[in-house]
Amino acid sequence: LRALLPLTRSALRGVELRGLADGMSGPVIRGDFAVIEAHLAALPGDLQLLYRILSRRALALCGAQLPLETRHALERLLRN
Repeated sequence: LRALLPLTRSALRGVELRGLADGMSGPVIRGDFAVIEAHLAALPGDLQLLYRILSRRALALCGAQLPLETRHALERLLRN
């Protein structure tokens, strides 16, 4: 909880200051395949599905900020 609260506050502050699409942070928005793959590998199946759904939504919100090739690669990675 001590580690989670500052991260949550920082994420919400970014959204508050810059709006949802521009204020989002995380591996999807950075196009960080290695982190996303590690997250998926570490999660049990039901949480993998939730992670994929939420990550696809994040990509839909801010994917235009990524190079097209990166966005398409992330879409492939997050399918299922």
